[in-house]
Amino acid sequence: MVQDISALYESGAQVEMKARMPLHDSAREYTFLGPLNVNIPDILLHKDVLTESGILAFPPARSVLSCMVEKTARGPRATKVLRFVREAAGVEPPPKKPSFGPEVMTLKGYRPSRGFGFFTREDGTDVFVHITVLERCGIACEAMVEGAEFNVTYEPSVDGFRATKVER
Repeated sequence: MVQDISALYESGAQVEMKARMPLHDSAREYTFLGPLNVNIPDILLHKDVLTESGILAFPPARSVLSCMVEKTARGPRATKVLRFVREAAGVEPPPKKPSFGPEVMTLKGYRPSRGFGFFTREDGTDVFVHITVLERCGIACEAMVEGAEFNVTYEPSVDGFRATKVER
């Protein structure tokens, strides 16, 4: 399997690889990931790739990232981060489900001037919602009244949960 990935990488194809996040210098907009189980040089990861992948900040040191990697003239470069798992004391948490819901939630609050708000699940957990999700689902800002109930589909995010679909 390792030889297959290395051969695909050498052929110039984009390949999914796992790599470990080093301790990151926050003054830099990039870092180099250490590939796992593949004999290639360290992988360049730029902050823009994280942002395009929906990740707002560099993951903590020792996190394991699964990313798409391409061979360039200057070495391997990550083109997309598919997911990452934080390591705590050498033990990886179980993987999160990709999506939950729909679930009836109450609108905790919405700030139209900022373009975001929060729903509250029955268990008290907050779910972030951005204006782009509301627009995509055809929900007008006027409908976002505190205490109103919505059917919300959501997914894990770096800071908790975020809504992916909202219905009245």
